[in-house]
Amino acid sequence: MRNNSRTRMLLAAGAATVAMLLSACGGGSDSAGTTPATTPATSGGSTAAPDTAGSATGSATGSATGSATGGGSSGPITAKIALLGSSAAPATQFEQRRGVELAIADLGDENITFELVDGDDKGTPEGSVSAVQKALNDDKVDAIFGPYSSGGALQVQELIQSVGRPWCLPLAGDEAVAKATAAGNWAFQLSATAPQAINVIATNVIDPAGKVGLIADTTAYGQAFDAAMTTVWSGKGLPAYEKQTFDMAATDLSVQAQALKDAGVTEVVVGVALPTEMVKVLDAFDQVGFTPSKIVSTGAIQGGFAANATPEQRQKVTFVVPWPILSEDYTTLLADYKAAYGEDPQQTAAVVAAYACLKMYAQGVEAAGSAQDYPAVRDAIENIQDFSSLGVEVTTPFSADDHRMWDLDSVAWGLYGFDADGNYTLVETIDATS
Repeated sequence: MRNNSRTRMLLAAGAATVAMLLSACGGGSDSAGTTPATTPATSGGSTAAPDTAGSATGSATGSATGSATGGGSSGPITAKIALLGSSAAPATQFEQRRGVELAIADLGDENITFELVDGDDKGTPEGSVSAVQKALNDDKVDAIFGPYSSGGALQVQELIQSVGRPWCLPLAGDEAVAKATAAGNWAFQLSATAPQAINVIATNVIDPAGKVGLIADTTAYGQAFDAAMTTVWSGKGLPAYEKQTFDMAATDLSVQAQALKDAGVTEVVVGVALPTEMVKVLDAFDQVGFTPSKIVSTGAIQGGFAANATPEQRQKVTFVVPWPILSEDYTTLLADYKAAYGEDPQQTAAVVAAYACLKMYAQGVEAAGSAQDYPAVRDAIENIQDFSSLGVEVTTPFSADDHRMWDLDSVAWGLYGFDADGNYTLVETIDATS
């Protein structure tokens, strides 16, 4: 695997500036204006001041690289994208926007002008429907990124696909969200699915024949973890695992931790949708003196976990992820993020996947020659060849029958941990096909 070459656009005095218009949104969305996004600058540059004069949308220009079949661009193209996150989990909103902003800056050309519209799905299936209806009917968007949750994505699946809009899913991990409906398949899933992660964990990380426990939140993501473990354990004829669940609003998980301890669990899988939830889990383990030999999760914990956990907690945890997070491109993106926004990401997975979503979508739009020829854009994305993003290169990420970017045989996964300072360390490279 080789790293892709990232084109940089320096957003500083004397260089071309990407103007992002960020202020309160009209028309019923109470989330726009609450996410403090700014114009990104690459590492070593200065951050340009955003224009906040009365618009909820941001505009920027860029050009896609890579190859896809299609007619090609014959002139300036404008594309309006809805970015759906949740005010119930604010990082899903501003991290997705920031990932898109950084991707636009990296594309660094003027072939496509992107207009970004923030939407609030409120973390509920009903909120997702309202946010999508507003994006389609009021904002007249050309593409939709999100919702962040599988539950929300499944709720709007029929709606989005019936009207035919290119749809990228940066975080939703249920394997059913990128499947065709009667209207076809307009969804492209850039997160690894829960069953994929569980297969990697069960086959390569823990001893599934031992005393294994699962602690998961009650979101669709956590439920997908439970369903995937049930399938894998049943398929392998393994002993039943101990399961504990918790609501995201819960602050004390000591009852769940004690139950795992009393059951004699020695290895724990943690299925959480947000990084800060991992800290709550480990706090509860510490509170009841529960010390399993292994604690493993997924790339969803990147970001806020390392910033909020103690050094001792960080060194107890490993996680699996298909992105090569120590590659030059990946680490450069995180450096660019800090240079642009003055802080590290709170939810790295959202930044990375949204960045890849924008690159994928731009590649399809440029091949189609128009953002408004929706079938042509969808077909161009489906037929992308040699997609590269952040150290990953996939020859054919999608096909007519499969709109999930990640397959267990497409790339090697990594098992990562943390050092005492919170930096990522590679524990093992995993051949997920084994």
